[in-house]
Parts: sequence; structure tokens; C-alpha cells
Amino acid sequence: MNKSKSYISFETKHSISHQNLEILISSAMQSSKYWMTVLEYFRPKLYPALYTFRCPLVAGGYISIQDKFTSNIYKLNSSTIKRGLVKMSTCSPLNFSKIIHKDGLLVDGDTADIFLQYCLLGCVLYG
Repeated sequence: MNKSKSYISFETKHSISHQNLEILISSAMQSSKYWMTVLEYFRPKLYPALYTFRCPLVAGGYISIQDKFTSNIYKLNSSTIKRGLVKMSTCSPLNFSKIIHKDGLLVDGDTADIFLQYCLLGCVLYG
């Protein structure tokens, strides 16, 4: 008798509003200060009055961040945010579920910090 286990594979799609991402980014900027420094909030010329934490959500916008320990400089933009969310969903599903189920609202500082590390570093190195 074959005792191997069978599995069903599936994928799900998630979406997070820009407003909730702004709240998450704002929280991450506060909770991640122990390992990073914000160098610049870049607003494309099309959006000169853009709200600070919306910068990485528009085409060409980003937040430039320096790692205090390695001095490496990273850009938080829509591409790195998407990549970080995908990585977080597979490597840290409990924290990812906090973002999805709370729609970014009232996410704790640790979760926001983990989100930022996945976006910029691809893994959690600090904290």
C-alpha cells in the first residue's frame, strides 16, 4: 500500500489599497529607525505635492533608505514593495496575514519593520 501524502497546490491573489500601504510605510519608517535612515522622499515632477509616504506608490517615486549597519542604500518603490510582500507571504505568513486581515490598519511596529526588511533586504536581518 502506498502511504505517500497527496497535496493540492493553489495560489491566491491579494490586494492592498494605496491608503493602507501608506499607513504601513509610515509605521515602518518609525519602527525601523534602529537599522535604517531615510535619505530622501523622491516625488516625480508630475506629483510635486505628493504626500510623503505615497512617494513609493507612484511611477518614478521612491524613498531612499540607508542601512545603518552596512551603509548600503536602497530604494523603496512599487517594485520593491511588491517583491517584499510576495517574499513576506511565503517566509513570514503570520505577519503577512496581519497586513492582509487588518488592511494595513493598526499593524504593529514589528510587522511593519519585517515588511520593510523584506522589501529592501529580501529577508529579515535585524530585530
